[in-house]
Amino acid sequence: MSATEPAASHQPNDEASAHPQQPAEHSGGRRAGNAVARFGGWLNDLRPGWQILIALAVYLAAGLALLGPGVLPHMGSTYAGSSPDDPDLFMWMLAWWPHVVGHGVNPLFTHAVYAPTGFNLAWTTVVPGPGLLLAPVTSAFGPIASYNVLFLLSAPLAAWTAFALCRHVTRAFLPSIAGGFVFGFSSYVFAHLIGHPNLTLVFLIPVCVLLVVRCFDGSLRPRWVVPLLSLALIGQFAISTEVLATMTLVGGVVLVVAAVAVRSGERRRLARAVGWVGLAYAVTAAVAVPYPIAMLAHPQPIKSYHTTQASADLLNLVVPTPLDRFGGQSFGSITRTFTGSLAGNDAYLGVVLVVIAVHFAVTNWRSVAGKILTSAWVIAVVLSLGPALKIEGNGTIPMPWRVFAGLPLLGRVLAGRLIVYAFLPLAVIVAIWLTQARGPRSGAVRWSMAVVAVAMMVPNVGLAYPSIRPNVPAFFVGDGVRRSLTPGQVVMIAGVGKGNPMLWQAESGMAFDMPQGYLGLTPPDFTDSGVSRALQRPQPPRIGPEKLREFLNSHGVAAVIVPAGAGSDWDRLFAGWATPPVTVGDVRLYRRRPPAR
Repeated sequence: MSATEPAASHQPNDEASAHPQQPAEHSGGRRAGNAVARFGGWLNDLRPGWQILIALAVYLAAGLALLGPGVLPHMGSTYAGSSPDDPDLFMWMLAWWPHVVGHGVNPLFTHAVYAPTGFNLAWTTVVPGPGLLLAPVTSAFGPIASYNVLFLLSAPLAAWTAFALCRHVTRAFLPSIAGGFVFGFSSYVFAHLIGHPNLTLVFLIPVCVLLVVRCFDGSLRPRWVVPLLSLALIGQFAISTEVLATMTLVGGVVLVVAAVAVRSGERRRLARAVGWVGLAYAVTAAVAVPYPIAMLAHPQPIKSYHTTQASADLLNLVVPTPLDRFGGQSFGSITRTFTGSLAGNDAYLGVVLVVIAVHFAVTNWRSVAGKILTSAWVIAVVLSLGPALKIEGNGTIPMPWRVFAGLPLLGRVLAGRLIVYAFLPLAVIVAIWLTQARGPRSGAVRWSMAVVAVAMMVPNVGLAYPSIRPNVPAFFVGDGVRRSLTPGQVVMIAGVGKGNPMLWQAESGMAFDMPQGYLGLTPPDFTDSGVSRALQRPQPPRIGPEKLREFLNSHGVAAVIVPAGAGSDWDRLFAGWATPPVTVGDVRLYRRRPPAR
């Protein structure tokens, strides 16, 4: 998508018909005496730096008002989200990078989990960018605090950079504010805030688009475009390789549309811009080369991908889910048929936003901007529908994503997440559409629709982001873990879910290794036979002593830890393998019996 919207919005002859810019907004406000238009005109007259700061303040205030009450009072001990284990996974990743810096270990391979096999982190979302940037916060206040920072900043940052793109296209402040809300406060971002910061930190997508726009229209010289775009691409790579890959794919497809839509005389300019973009990608590839080397150095972890199940349902485009504040509880008979996860049903655009987009397409199709922007959001929607069109959970006709689903790496992408690339052109569409209002009545109608479109995507905060205070035993955050265990010792944490051990290990500063783990994938040569999963249940499982002993010994487990109140049944389970347990604060510690002489 990245190279196209811009190209259209700066065509000399199409500009006036596509989106009247600042003068039209000012004159309409003066003629009608409209207070909103006058206020918008005053904001337009401010220096760009002030506009940028005001926009950031608006988005931060909106984000904190909506999402802050549940976490701000207890940033280091409480987080918000309804995903059962994924927040723990990302807290572990945020703690991993201070550990890497402090101990000089391999950042892309760890024995801290799945010991002694270890795990190839190059195959998962290890978020090195946020992890390194927030390392001081993590070291000082813990991984929960860092996770909360990402939770609170994701939507405002995405809205802010989308505002910058919209403002460059329209030169109008208030319409660009509305466009920023469409992207940053979208159903996609709100859905993945339940536990996927790698997917909500999408603020660099508009930055990449804006840089390509400015390269094409000549407002930024290539000597600045290449280094800035390289930094943005490297930054996106350091947040999510998946988002970088899909941004490149969708951008390439829309770029083809742009090449067809622009005049023949401007294709040369477009080709030059694409050349500079290619150079920025080459710089990014050179910086990222350790990743493919690390991926090839160790076997690929295992995960089953259900591409059709995880794609968007056609009805989800206009039918809200329980995650949505308005109407989300009214369509249960339909939304129960959606096959995606709670976060996976992230394609809700809302009827009003679709109406705005269709009206824009009809009234602007003759312009280059209309063709490219309309094509961009339609392409993103079609790709998000996955390899087969789903209606109420039932697959019907084949869809274009079937072609990409069979490719290496892209075949691992869950197609429903591609809906994020529909919200960015829709943001620009809304901003342009608002500048095209003729007179106060038209302006009032359009602004009312834009406000309703944004409001329809507001999440059901209580359901989507309940405040969760994880029960982290003091043993792991105090000096108990260091007094009782030696660094690098393999310790099994039993009696709790798969996410809790990740957080407890993170809170301890990676003070021990574990034979289990939760990183979304499993090493191909990890020997489990269901024992580690069984040991993560609240109650002691029925496992034969020989099978239990074989698992613990083969993974080099030196000790097992369960919560102190877990019950004596765990004593009987480990009686044949461990010495009598010792209670250390709020945990019970079982040590492996020394071998018989």
